[in-house]
Amino acid sequence: MGILLRSDKEQHLPNVIMLTALVLVFFAGSVLAQTSSSVDLVHDSGPLKRQVDNNLCDVNFWYFMSTLNERLGRIDEAKKCLQKVVLIDPHNTEASSYLELFRDLESFKQQARDKPQDANIWFNFAFINERLGLANDAEDCLQKVVFISPRDAEAWLLLGKVQRSLGDFFGARESLNRAIEEAPRSAEAWYMLGISEVDLGSFDKAIEALKHAVEYNSSDKADIPPYVGMYIGALELANGNRELAERERQKLQGLMPEYANSLNVLIKLSQ
Repeated sequence: MGILLRSDKEQHLPNVIMLTALVLVFFAGSVLAQTSSSVDLVHDSGPLKRQVDNNLCDVNFWYFMSTLNERLGRIDEAKKCLQKVVLIDPHNTEASSYLELFRDLESFKQQARDKPQDANIWFNFAFINERLGLANDAEDCLQKVVFISPRDAEAWLLLGKVQRSLGDFFGARESLNRAIEEAPRSAEAWYMLGISEVDLGSFDKAIEALKHAVEYNSSDKADIPPYVGMYIGALELANGNRELAERERQKLQGLMPEYANSLNVLIKLSQ
């Protein structure tokens, strides 16, 4: 299946913008739920109108507004905000890429209507929804994928990620186990399963899964974060196994000394 552009514009939002987000949510949340356009929102919300007036040429502000509208399911408004970003900064490839994702969203929605039994279309539709933060829509699409193609490891993996983001930790565990059944050497699936086991408080299972992730990870593919060994050591400490944590530290020492040092701090703090 084709993999679409992976990006995350929220990583580019300064902390001050995210703090502004919280303020705006409190001041404008009820207005957002009751209005149908950004124009209504600006007229009806004094605090938000002042923010808009003060940030008409601020790319980060319009990024934030796009993200806020996105999370509230206001797709048309999110697109308008991104268009403002491009208008202010025509060379902003990030905003252009996200606008392309929005166009792809509409395209795959129509394709899914035309070819409802095509698992590839539903997968790509799900992937775009997931990248745009529309987790519920992504889950619905992925459930269709695994119904049509129950041995699709990639779909089970993405479904597990989406379910975890929605707080469905048991569902995520089940989906990730299915991904591993179909692709038993998938480092990413084992890693995500390990994280899901942590969510459920199953530290022994988490450690086992994360060790498999390290075992199957390809250094050139980088399916898992580089700090997994430190994470395993921390979980061993949480289980009261200081000796096993020390072994993990020793493994890290020659490969990633910075993570080994961090783990060493945790080990000393646990004494």
